[in-house]
Amino acid sequence: MVVTNRAGDVLLIRRSDNDNWAVPGGAIDLGESLVQAAVRETRDETGIDGEVTGLVGIYTDPRHVIVYTSNGEARQEFSIVLTARATGGELARSEESSEVRWVPRKDLGGYSMDRSMRLRKAALPRGTGHAPPRLSSGRSGAGGVTQSFAVSAGRHSRRTAVAGPARQ
Repeated sequence: MVVTNRAGDVLLIRRSDNDNWAVPGGAIDLGESLVQAAVRETRDETGIDGEVTGLVGIYTDPRHVIVYTSNGEARQEFSIVLTARATGGELARSEESSEVRWVPRKDLGGYSMDRSMRLRKAALPRGTGHAPPRLSSGRSGAGGVTQSFAVSAGRHSRRTAVAGPARQ
């Protein structure tokens, strides 16, 4: 989720598994909506609470393959990138993030990122993210994404970066 503060700075984490910088994100837990998952993952990885304001895009990269070391499962996943405005919380590291910081947009190019993350960064909308929400939780159709689509993504495919245990 691309979270911005009032100054327009973007929230980044340094991933503890590969030392690259990224926007916070993760998997949807069963019974959770896309919006709920994005807010939870951002809070878990950064300590920052956010309110979803929109959709940046849906990304897939056939060359981005991840193999889980715990069980050898390989996946090719996709990412649904949402925008959000920060609503509270304090910057905090987690098991998944060795560093967390607000980065001015003009400085984003100086951070080491995975190729697929860099492509997502290039598509970031301008502005602060402090606009009225356009994407709601649990709805599909115009402006929304169905939860079943997001939950079923990544099954029966492959991945090459090293990651932690696969979520079922």
